[in-house]
Amino acid sequence: MSEPAIKQTEQEPDFYTGCTFAVDEIELGLNVLIRKVRDLYQANQAGRAVDQKLASEAISKISGQVQVLADVITRVTIAHINRRPRV
Repeated sequence: MSEPAIKQTEQEPDFYTGCTFAVDEIELGLNVLIRKVRDLYQANQAGRAVDQKLASEAISKISGQVQVLADVITRVTIAHINRRPRV
């Protein structure tokens, strides 16, 4: 294998492209959260305890998933920043 071909295959993938999945999942989670908060509000206003419970459980679950993804992005971003050469 020639020298340029070796360098090209060892090239590090783009950092931001690698984070795209987590960012997209956070955005999807936000959309679901918006709907569930609306459901929670409506259930509360209508006095529907079961619907209120279900909406609040969904909000709690999705919020936890978003938090995990945000923590992952934070960790990998810190590692990325610390690896970059300082000028």
